[in-house]
This record gives sequence, C-alpha cells and structure tokens, in this order.
Amino acid sequence: LVDRYTQQAEDATRSNKEAALIKALVDNLEAEIPETLIHQEVDFILRQTLMQLNQQGIDLKKLFTPDLANSMRQQARPYAIARLRSTLALGEVAKQENLTVAEADLQARFDEAMAEDDADDEIDPERLKQFLEEELLQKTIFDWLLEANQVELVPAGTLTTQQSEAFEAEILEEDTSFDVEAVTIDADATSLAADTEEE
Repeated sequence: LVDRYTQQAEDATRSNKEAALIKALVDNLEAEIPETLIHQEVDFILRQTLMQLNQQGIDLKKLFTPDLANSMRQQARPYAIARLRSTLALGEVAKQENLTVAEADLQARFDEAMAEDDADDEIDPERLKQFLEEELLQKTIFDWLLEANQVELVPAGTLTTQQSEAFEAEILEEDTSFDVEAVTIDADATSLAADTEEE
C-alpha cells in the first residue's frame, strides 16, 4: 500500500514537472499552425471521442446530428491547437538536441505490446510501431528536459496568479530559447497536465 501511494506521488510530481516544462516551451514557441493541421487534429479528437462513446454502448446514430458535430468541432478546436503547439515544441527540442529512440528499445516495447494484446489479428503492426515510437520519443524528450532543467515545486495553493504570471514574465525576459533554467509551478497543476497530455 505504501509503495502504491509512493508511486502515485512520484507519478504526480513528474506529471506536474512535465506540465510546467511543456507550458514554458509552448509559451516560447513562435510558430503559426496551418489551418489544415488544426482541422486534421480536430477530426482526430472527434474520432477518438466517438469511438469512446461507441464503446460505452451509446447509439451514435440517435445522438449524432450536424448541429452536435459542429458544436463538438468548436469545443475541440482549442484543445487541438494546444496539442499541436505541444507537439511542435517537443519536436523542436528533439531536433535541436538530436534526441531519438533506439531501434532496440522500440522493438522491445513493440514485442511487449504485442504480447499484452490478445487481438493480434486486429492490430496494424506499422501503426502500433509508429504510436510506440512517438510515445518513447516523448518520454526521451521529457527525461532530457527534466535532467537539463531545474523545476521548483511549491506547495499547492502557495502561488497567487499574480506571482505566477510575474515569475513567468521574468523567465521570458531572461531566456526565450528552449533552454528553461527554472520554472516554478503550483504542485496541483493537474488540469494543465490533462490539457497537454490527454489522449
């Protein structure tokens, strides 16, 4: 029981640190996202949502109308843009630091995933491998960011909005590159983590 709570606390701490780093990266990202990419990401998010609803036994034929589709698209758009900005920022870090996934690590993770899934016939091996490579690369990038940068955690609720904004402004004035030297975050920044990492 103690081990489980310790692991949960460690996972939450890492998640908060990752959220702070991705926020700092995205805040410094100067890139226009093409409308085509935003449209594709919105479509992807909608497909995921519809698949989840279908798996819950909801009859999509009765539920889904053109008005609902338009509403869902509008709601998904900000989330799609945030995801794309995060992806672009992490991709830039990987490019600048030459971070890659070792083929042996990818193959080991692929073999493990195939062994875990009973429905081998329904899995597209190429798509699975691509997904796992992206997953491993993201972990590699965050490992590098956490090692190369200092993230100071503070007790939940101890930062006011003004203090947080002032500190972020100070960081932006000092350094506008992807090398984040210090970031202070509220230790319960789980909503930010959910915004950037939810699949």
